[in-house]
Amino acid sequence: MRQLFARSFSSVYVHYIPLEGFGSLGTSLEIINQTNRLAKRVRRDAERVQAQRAESWTRFDTTQMSQVVHYAFAHLASGSPEPFDFGQCRRQISVPDTTEGHFSEFLGLSLKNKMEARFDDTAAVIATSLLRNSLSANKDDIVLLPSVVFDKDTQAICTRAISQFLDSKSPCAYIDPDSGEKCVNTKSGHRIGHQSASGDLLRDGSFVVGDFNSAKFLLAVESALHTTMRAINSSGPSNHCDWRRLAAVHHRLNIDALRRRGGYPALHVEDRLFPFGDNTKEKPLALAMSFLSIYTGTWLRGTEQNTSFCLGCLFGRPEYRLPCEHVICETCVEDFDDTAAGKQYPGRVMHKCCIICDSSSSDKWPFVTTIRPPLCGLRVLSLDGGGVRGIVELTVLNRLEKEIGLGIPIGSFFDLIVGTSTGGIIALGIGVQRRSATECTSLFRDICREGFEAKLLTKSRFFGWAARWFSSSIYKTDVLETALQEALGDKDPKSLYGLNSSCRVAVTTTAKEDCHLIANYNTGGKDRYLDSKLPLWKAARCTSAAPMYFEHFSHAGHECRDGGLKENNPIQVTLNESRKIWEEPTYDVILSLGSGQARYPATEPVSTAIIPKWLAHLFSTLVSTMNGEDAWDKFRSSQDKHILDRASRFNLRFDGSTEPALDDVNAITSMETAAKKATFYERPSRSPFSATSGIIQGDALHCMADKLRASLYFFDLGSITKHGPVTVIHGWICCRLMPNDQGFKELLSRTLRFLVRGKVYEFKRVPIDKPLRFAVEFQHQHLDEPIRIDVNFGATHSTTISGFPLTLKTLFAHAEHQATSSASVPLAQTESNASNSAPPAKANTDQSTCLKRTIATNLSANTNAKTREEPSTQTDTVKQPRPTENNTKTVEDLVSAATKNDTMKMLELLDQGVPIDGKHGGWTALGCAAHKGQLDAVRALLVHGADMDIRMDVGFGVLPGDGSAINWAACGGYLDVVKILLEKGAKSNICAKRPVFLGTGGTPVTMAAGKGHLEVVRYLLENGCDEGSADGIPGWDAFIIACERGPLNIVKYFIEERDINVDRHGSNDVTPLITAAQSQQTAIMEYLVKHGAHIDAIDNEGSTALLHAVTKKRVGAVEWLVKRGADVRRQNNKGISPLKLAKEELRKNQDDKNATAMVKWLETPLNIVFHTKA
Repeated sequence: MRQLFARSFSSVYVHYIPLEGFGSLGTSLEIINQTNRLAKRVRRDAERVQAQRAESWTRFDTTQMSQVVHYAFAHLASGSPEPFDFGQCRRQISVPDTTEGHFSEFLGLSLKNKMEARFDDTAAVIATSLLRNSLSANKDDIVLLPSVVFDKDTQAICTRAISQFLDSKSPCAYIDPDSGEKCVNTKSGHRIGHQSASGDLLRDGSFVVGDFNSAKFLLAVESALHTTMRAINSSGPSNHCDWRRLAAVHHRLNIDALRRRGGYPALHVEDRLFPFGDNTKEKPLALAMSFLSIYTGTWLRGTEQNTSFCLGCLFGRPEYRLPCEHVICETCVEDFDDTAAGKQYPGRVMHKCCIICDSSSSDKWPFVTTIRPPLCGLRVLSLDGGGVRGIVELTVLNRLEKEIGLGIPIGSFFDLIVGTSTGGIIALGIGVQRRSATECTSLFRDICREGFEAKLLTKSRFFGWAARWFSSSIYKTDVLETALQEALGDKDPKSLYGLNSSCRVAVTTTAKEDCHLIANYNTGGKDRYLDSKLPLWKAARCTSAAPMYFEHFSHAGHECRDGGLKENNPIQVTLNESRKIWEEPTYDVILSLGSGQARYPATEPVSTAIIPKWLAHLFSTLVSTMNGEDAWDKFRSSQDKHILDRASRFNLRFDGSTEPALDDVNAITSMETAAKKATFYERPSRSPFSATSGIIQGDALHCMADKLRASLYFFDLGSITKHGPVTVIHGWICCRLMPNDQGFKELLSRTLRFLVRGKVYEFKRVPIDKPLRFAVEFQHQHLDEPIRIDVNFGATHSTTISGFPLTLKTLFAHAEHQATSSASVPLAQTESNASNSAPPAKANTDQSTCLKRTIATNLSANTNAKTREEPSTQTDTVKQPRPTENNTKTVEDLVSAATKNDTMKMLELLDQGVPIDGKHGGWTALGCAAHKGQLDAVRALLVHGADMDIRMDVGFGVLPGDGSAINWAACGGYLDVVKILLEKGAKSNICAKRPVFLGTGGTPVTMAAGKGHLEVVRYLLENGCDEGSADGIPGWDAFIIACERGPLNIVKYFIEERDINVDRHGSNDVTPLITAAQSQQTAIMEYLVKHGAHIDAIDNEGSTALLHAVTKKRVGAVEWLVKRGADVRRQNNKGISPLKLAKEELRKNQDDKNATAMVKWLETPLNIVFHTKA
């Protein structure tokens, strides 16, 4: 018996616990003592085993152990007679996350079996890896000396890497004298003794250290670094970029040398099956491991493809999948570009062969891909979950794709897409497989039609609740999996990991109550990322496994459930990911798409008791917040203005009061119809860094299409030269599309002109058979003021190209990262599209930085454009010299004459050539005449062609406030002036900023309403001047302004003549009464309540008008509301009541008279003060 146990166990311990009542041994005290002894023994043995496992690198958590078991059974299923290679398995599940971990892994792969032969070549690869890393774009200030590159910190990293390699990867040097077999155990796995590759015990004994000399290896690395840097320096590199390029050349040569010795994947196909070390295809263990990689769904052919770091540089994160299946980082994609000199183009790279295995025989070579060009902004897309409600998102995407009108799949317009649940499935379709929105819609319908097959009785109206008690899900999970496989399995790529373009895609999933990501740009296995080496349909299952509806999906040792349990609207996750991938990015577009909303969430399915309590809570939260609006509000409240200016959300509001359930297949058609008709609005940004300039006439969807279309253009810096206080910038407007790409010709045909700091470049006679290089030049002076480059597609507004507006400081920083030459391009020899010339400068004071291009071309290559000067459509951006500034006195006279209604003086000045649209003090003559109500002056100016839609600079560029002539005529109540301007075609939807000294801002309607000019409000509304109201009701904004500002006549007009609902919820569910209470407009409040306004109506945070009045310390409003029976103890969603808030304010400041008065009123018994006026 002892021998039998010894075959399977290292030790056996027998412990006896007597039965209760078994004679003298069965006493309670004896049983307790024996039980305690057993507990101590178990604890002591467990600690001993954990220590041994830690020492041998086999202490796994539950997730890792699940993977170990999976690998072990895969090995068992292979039928191999060889023992399971536990060390190989450990390397499969261990993810190195430090530089020393990367180096240790690389040493284990490259020095395997032939350590001495590959010693120097391995050291050389590490040396050039260190040099390339030091020369990376974010380390351009490094001093290029070997002692700096290989400093003490770097040496310490290499020393730790060697130590890790020797402990966990270097085999024992023992050779059995009888059989001649080598011991294959590493130092960390040598407890049993010396073992052969077949698992036989050769002999007892400790680990035998080989002849690997750590100090010698470090010297070899340092020597190789010195040799490489001397060779590069002798070639005369003129700048930082030349060093980076030449370092990549030497690194490629070192990799080639190591590959020839078998340290990198061999060239032959049969060798690439087992890529590092000697070819072991004859060995059954190698066959087992090959089978293992296929069986586990990793789609790998070699160990090197399972690394979490780039084998091209040993530092970067592998992202781009090459045709040979190796994956390299973006830095290596860029540095090893094989495009011929003279044909290079920003954002486009071409590889003739694999940097790792040198493969080039496949018909998929050369490998051509895109990377994000320098100076480009990010375009990110967030997709909500929602089950079948995903049809709403797809319909919006389809409309957006058609609105852009280039025939390009919508996913091509984004750099990062993150989706949850059904949004995750959409992200995989449009982002990874590059399907069009139309194609995805068809596939989505198929998934919904075939994937929702209910189990027996689970959907029964009478017995469903009972049937679910005996079922793990409502629907058949295997049917859904089949539908996903059919939908995502007919187009490449069929697996997730590895980029085939610059679009990065991630889907959310919930595991262990936490949100995790499965991404095509991260191998996973650490932090919040799960293993991404899996087929697309499995990734779709992980993100959409909604509890109750479908069973969870087991992946990488985790039970994966619907990502919506934690992040149904992944907008914050999306932004966090973008910042993690790209440090300090700028944004072109941040777009969040919802799956629809209504006043009430969908009803939860019954029998949620069949899932764990913690899961039931998350599921309830998912159902109640599926519309994603709470997450969007939280996102908006936590972001800076420059982020919010680029952030948009499109979310359909359903006609019904209740949202459709996520499995309501019958509602798909109606939801699609509603999404096709939906109109989306958003308030235009007035920031000088806004994406648009001019007058926006279309809805938000049209504006978004322009932004995405404009993002295809970007600026490539040619030279930046400083002439005293003025900086001259030369460069090219380029395009992300190439002549043979879908949509290139259509994009060029849609483009009418570019506006560079207000100067117009007509876009004509541009070659369509060559990559776009449209030359521009401009001047700028202030480092932090915005520089705009806009493109116009024929609308009344223009849109910035990718990455713009930006500052001169950003351009200087970019220039320092690029190749520089010692002399600038002479301006006189540079042909340009610009009509104005650069200012003269003295040679001894110029500070020049001119970027040396690898393409031999001048600034006018491929362009032949006409230019003309035109006032900027964005007057609140950088101050630019205007033509009128040459004679400001005459412009001042014209504005003064218009103000005084002196038409004779005006005509005299106009005859003298004074610019009719010149500005003085921020006002044009027409604007000033309209503001003062001078009808004759307005008529005279209009006859002479004055521009009616120019915005005034009311605040002199310091204080807020603008608006066109009709805005200020409406603000002053001058109906005759408003009429003539509107009849002449003035834009009536220009939204003016609110000036601090001239009352309300907004559109002409709202400005008139705020001032109480009823006849102007009535005229404008009767002539359709507010048909595009953001809330869908003409005049709603004007009504709210009136409730805030107090003109009772305007409020009466809207309620009595236009039938405005007094209890309608506006932005953030704020009612008119709440608005009036916030401004203490008690007369308005009295009128609203008399006409049916609910005194305790709440907003989206559960706050009543009384709580808002207390928050604003409006004592008069508080008194009025309390007297009319407002609930003083009603709490909002945060548990705050009016009385509690008032007391808290009084506690903070006992001398606060307002707080004292509010507490007095709020504590007064209602039965004493309550009365209602007759």
